[in-house]
Amino acid sequence: MTLDTTFYVFVFLSLLLTVLLLWKKKRLLAVLVFLVSASLIWYLWIYEPDEVIEKTSEQKRNLPRDWSKNMFDDLVEECKKGVEDIDDKYADLVQAYCECSAEMVMDEMTYDDYRTYARMPQQAQDSIFRPLSEPCQHMVNQMMLDKLREEGANGRP
Repeated sequence: MTLDTTFYVFVFLSLLLTVLLLWKKKRLLAVLVFLVSASLIWYLWIYEPDEVIEKTSEQKRNLPRDWSKNMFDDLVEECKKGVEDIDDKYADLVQAYCECSAEMVMDEMTYDDYRTYARMPQQAQDSIFRPLSEPCQHMVNQMMLDKLREEGANGRP
């Protein structure tokens, strides 16, 4: 059941309970149920739980993104320096991998966090950044397979 459906069912049942209590001449309890229900309905209607849920899930991810385009470009260039020994014919794959990795880093941490982690020893950096870039590695592996299949189909070595 969706949140909207649940909301409307709650409104209906609250009103039904209030009417039943009034019919049984339990006015004080009916007024209490009506006031509590009306308060909860007002809260849910005004604050729209869908927006509240989205905000909390974003807060779980991390702080707001504080990266600029130049920082993104610098991060991509730094990544590309780490894979210099790759053949030029795969430069597009390196670019795709580095852009993807930069996006992942930017989505998961603030720039200040990144700078702190980047100053750590290489082994510590690997344990932080490698898991972030794993989806990118899978993506590039698939791109590489596709490229090799295409080259094989065209008769190129």
